Amino acid sequence: MIPDGIATLYAFLGLIAPGLLYQLRRERARPTLEETAFREASRVAFTSLIFTTVSITLLIGASRLAPKLLVDLAAWIDKGNSYLESHLWLVTTSILIEVALACAIAGFAAYAIDKVKPRTAASIVKTSVWYQLFQGDLPKDKVAWVLAELTDGTLIWGFVDFYSAGQSTDERDISFKGPGLTVQRKGSEKEEQDYWKYVVVKSSDIVMIKIRPEPKKKS
Repeated sequence: MIPDGIATLYAFLGLIAPGLLYQLRRERARPTLEETAFREASRVAFTSLIFTTVSITLLIGASRLAPKLLVDLAAWIDKGNSYLESHLWLVTTSILIEVALACAIAGFAAYAIDKVKPRTAASIVKTSVWYQLFQGDLPKDKVAWVLAELTDGTLIWGFVDFYSAGQSTDERDISFKGPGLTVQRKGSEKEEQDYWKYVVVKSSDIVMIKIRPEPKKKS
């Protein structure tokens, strides 16, 4: 027999999995709601209950057509542990099928809702936007070449070598690198930065950046 603690843990994970999958799938298209932990947990639990109920209802109907492949829920409820002990693998298989079916229904429901009310072309990501722009969305053979305009009018051009991904503006910075690293101060000519290996800029000093994927030239 499976220890009660482990069985309870897996039962809990199986019950919340459909609702969690549904919420994660929906949050790819819509921003996360700002709410308390209790409300968030309640929302996941409620949606899980709906999908689990639908899944169990479908399996009850299917068990009448294939009684040897799926658990007899009425017999399980009636006999309790004695039925479980004599049909352990059948019960385990049926539970796995139920959880998989509930998750599939949850995924389909989220997909169907997006089709009925389409999302915009833009994607919502849980990671830093800088990560997506400088690394996540780039082809493997390209790097992000960036033209940054600073608050004093200075323009910096080079490829992004290092960057921090903190969410706060004051906690992020970018390190530019050459070859081709240039700095143009307002009212001055472009200055090739051949001597300096890096130029580091705080994000709070940046007014605008332009990004273009380019091959990383060898120095």
